[in-house]
Amino acid sequence: MKYCCSGIVGEPTTQVIEIEGDEDEIIFEVQRTLKIPVHYATTGKKLSYLDRLTARLTYAVRLWCERISELGLKTQRDCSPYEREIQHITGLSAGFVQQARDKALWMWRQYREAHKEWERELSRAKPGTKWYKKLLKREPSEPCTSPRSNKKKIPTRFDARTGTIEASNLKISPLVIRISTLKKGEKITVLLNPSKWHLEMLARAAELRGFELVKRGKKYFVHLLCKFLVRAQPVHAVRGVDLGVRRAIASVKLPKHPRNFSLLRYDDKWLRLRELDDRIAHLQRLRKWNVLKKLRHKRRHVAEDYDRKLAKEFASCTENEIVVIGDPQQIRYHKYRGDGNKRGRKILQHWSYRRLADTIIEKLKERGIIGIRFNEWGTSSECHKCGGKLRAKGRRVVCTKCGMQYDREFNSCVRVVQKASTYLKHKTRAALKRSRKLAGAVDELARTIGDSGLEPWMRMEAHLLVGE
Repeated sequence: MKYCCSGIVGEPTTQVIEIEGDEDEIIFEVQRTLKIPVHYATTGKKLSYLDRLTARLTYAVRLWCERISELGLKTQRDCSPYEREIQHITGLSAGFVQQARDKALWMWRQYREAHKEWERELSRAKPGTKWYKKLLKREPSEPCTSPRSNKKKIPTRFDARTGTIEASNLKISPLVIRISTLKKGEKITVLLNPSKWHLEMLARAAELRGFELVKRGKKYFVHLLCKFLVRAQPVHAVRGVDLGVRRAIASVKLPKHPRNFSLLRYDDKWLRLRELDDRIAHLQRLRKWNVLKKLRHKRRHVAEDYDRKLAKEFASCTENEIVVIGDPQQIRYHKYRGDGNKRGRKILQHWSYRRLADTIIEKLKERGIIGIRFNEWGTSSECHKCGGKLRAKGRRVVCTKCGMQYDREFNSCVRVVQKASTYLKHKTRAALKRSRKLAGAVDELARTIGDSGLEPWMRMEAHLLVGE
């Protein structure tokens, strides 16, 4: 059994593409990356060959980055006259050189987007201020120019010309990859060590689109890009989401729903991370460097696991709706050293809001639900009823114009939906029909769901005002 790889260029992330179908039915193409380790029984000779091959591919990518920087190349057609030159320098085949070219072009596209965003932020800042000086130091660097990037290998995408993924009948490994060598017609077989979950996901996949060889430390992993087909759920409501530090996920489902305001917390995450921080500090005082070396990625892995579980729990509670997640863009950049709020900066450094939002969107896509991020700037300080300024009063806010009181997260969620309503109208016909009925969120009920149990019910009055 042999899998087909089409070699799509780009970062191995989850993407959703709409496929043409019936008027009332939408099917999404979900792309997901599976990380499978290379088998521990792989011989040293094969590992040595993988080291040499990945080193040459990294060298080819850096050569392409130099040509793109010097000559201003932007497309594959612009790069085609220099392919033979790169082949002669690196000794790689045409397929490998073209894959390195595609990787370099993708890296430069990402750099141009990041630099454009940086220029936009710099144009908004006032020259001479601390924020302006901070932005000048944060200018994105060109690919393969920083000293740190020269110490790492750059993975490239393998397609049908240079590698295939095959199922084997071996007891030691049910899955192998066959990679082309530098000799014509010869391939090397590398055993993989997939888990039961990996095999189940591969059985569900509609197509395998390529893979990358990634080295982490002394181990190799295969990042396999798979395509899944998911039937989209019909849209009957819109849910606004506000991310927070203590209240991790606050959401409001509109139009009116009997329990449309819910809170998700992960107090156990902070307790677990605090235990790890205390343990690491204790080992540092004792100078236990070997033990610390084993724990260097432990904290990050624990935080990612809690975020993934929380996102999965939230996605399981959503059905037949569009989810709008408030994105606190540039919030860390505006909390810089010297602003007089040391405690706030420390809290923000431990808040993984972008990772949690991306994980939520990924879990929603797997269920056929549309999830988008929207800039939430100003939603916490504006009343969703009259647009007036809000005054904080503990966990609640009071409008200085109309006098209404709301839960702080409830108001932010509704404002996120209001600001994103125009955006949603241009996305789907169902959202256009439902967005004109976002009125009357009266006598809401709030609850907190977490490992510590349910908190007492809270009652509040709110009115959502959306113009027809």
